Amino acid sequence: MLRRCDERDFETIYTIVNDGAQAYKGIIPADRWTEPYMSREKLRHEIEDGVVFWGHEDGGTLAGVMGLQDVQDVTLIRHAYVRTANRNQGIGGKLLSHLRTITSRPVLIGTWAAASWAIGFYEKHGFHVVDPREKNRLLKKYWNVPERQIETSVVLADAGWRPYEIRPIGTVESPLVDRHAAPRQGDEGAPDAWLVFDPGVSEGLRDLRAGSDIIVLTWLDRARRDVLAVHPRGDANNPLTGVFSTRSPDRPNPIGLHRVRIVSIDGSRVQVRDLEAINGTPIVDVKPVLGPIDER
Repeated sequence: MLRRCDERDFETIYTIVNDGAQAYKGIIPADRWTEPYMSREKLRHEIEDGVVFWGHEDGGTLAGVMGLQDVQDVTLIRHAYVRTANRNQGIGGKLLSHLRTITSRPVLIGTWAAASWAIGFYEKHGFHVVDPREKNRLLKKYWNVPERQIETSVVLADAGWRPYEIRPIGTVESPLVDRHAAPRQGDEGAPDAWLVFDPGVSEGLRDLRAGSDIIVLTWLDRARRDVLAVHPRGDANNPLTGVFSTRSPDRPNPIGLHRVRIVSIDGSRVQVRDLEAINGTPIVDVKPVLGPIDER
């Protein structure tokens, strides 16, 4: 029987997680292993942070658990474990199939890169491993894990994730690190920043010139994608307005549009003025600013 767990199941969840996690001992990097693998304090924090556990009950006893967590515009599968004594009985598959029926959002799963059996399990159920660059971006956006765990993990996605693919061509390097402290527009005090392009697109930079104005398109990866109406400029005194009539970064497809001036060029690094995008923002494209019709 599958059922949603409640507070009465806390100690049982704790036991199952730490029993099931023994499969990772000696497989994942030693500096990522702890005893117990998940403390009661950590488990409590996860539940308070929105992880909802479901369990597979057999003869009145929980044999496996799997967590579901809605984060922004996706659903995460978290902390999937089966008791050692109950492995290879299809419990994980039943839990995963059920949890996928109770969310309409794209589903993402993070696991250890060395846990080949776990990756194979999710692939068998229709998930695919995303590429390393995308993995890093997703773990930073939707999870709260240390850099070392990002290095040693993979992310798998179901078919609902990103039906259209945009590959970043570089990233923004800027002293701005907090979106809430950054200027709302580039001409409102944004510092100089660098556009750091991937070597593979360097040929496309050959005709950029210092002093020219360009349009930079970015993917505002820390924006919310479930927002359709905002108070412009974050001012509650302004009337609630549909996002398509505003420059809010929070919108279904958070594409940033920035008119900037090139200050200098150093190989695949382009220094620009008036860019309000924060550090690490992916660059999607660069386009020229068009002059009069007879000059195009």
